[in-house]
Amino acid sequence: MNYREAKRILEQQNNAQEVINQYKGLETFGKRIGYSSNMELIEALLEMEPDENVLSILKKYDYLRSQSKAQTTGQEKSG
Repeated sequence: MNYREAKRILEQQNNAQEVINQYKGLETFGKRIGYSSNMELIEALLEMEPDENVLSILKKYDYLRSQSKAQTTGQEKSG
């Protein structure tokens, strides 16, 4: 392994740690507030909103997810 390869791997590890830190606590959030699973929590939250709001949220999520993937792909190509 050379220096550049080691630096690239270290940067990927740092990025992975940032992603993990963003999700810390979310894995068990539903259970901690009394739901049997996060899916049950999500279902309860969706029941509170009108259908058009849920569709709007899902569209925004899909858009943000696709933007994030595009940025990640761009970074991988430039890195």
